[in-house]
Amino acid sequence: MRMTVVALLGVSVLAGAAWAQNAPRVQQEDLDVTIDAVGNATFVDKVTRSAIDWEQYKSNYGGNPSLLKRDLQHQYSSMELRDISLTNDEMNRVSVLSWKAQATAQYIGNGQWQGTIPKGAQATKVNETLWEFTTSYPDPGGITQESFHIHLPKGARGAEQTQNETGEAVLRYTLPDPAGTPLLLYVAVIAAILGAALLLAGFLGKPAAPRA
Repeated sequence: MRMTVVALLGVSVLAGAAWAQNAPRVQQEDLDVTIDAVGNATFVDKVTRSAIDWEQYKSNYGGNPSLLKRDLQHQYSSMELRDISLTNDEMNRVSVLSWKAQATAQYIGNGQWQGTIPKGAQATKVNETLWEFTTSYPDPGGITQESFHIHLPKGARGAEQTQNETGEAVLRYTLPDPAGTPLLLYVAVIAAILGAALLLAGFLGKPAAPRA
């Protein structure tokens, strides 16, 4: 499955902005992505709106969250989504949409993984397993400011912003396979046990040697 670390984060389902024609307004979006050791990820998308935008958001999705789920699945149609959840904070005009996605990062061999990142995003490496990206884009009557936090799996190292073979911007990192050695060990142990059982069964199944 074609992966994307943030599923082309530059377009947000939650944003759904409806801008008035007067003073420009700013809408803030924060997306937190946590990637596990096999490339799956948990997404938490938090959007803070102005009063006008909040009313528009409620008009679009507040009465029927299933429409938001439908739009989310359409936007991320290349990924398998599950555990989709939505919470609304009326007092602070904040929506939080979370979901899990399969195959968010792609294994490219030799212990390396990669995922695409937004074009033009300003990247900051906080530490070996945390990267931050910021970007903004104009909407009619206002601006959406986006901040993304990507949490790489524990043990990831050597992360860098680079390009893949098609020229797309990607975040590439190395993650030794912690499950590989134990898995081989378990297979070897099971094989040894089965082998011993077969030998024992063969021994017990032999007819008794004739006595003189």
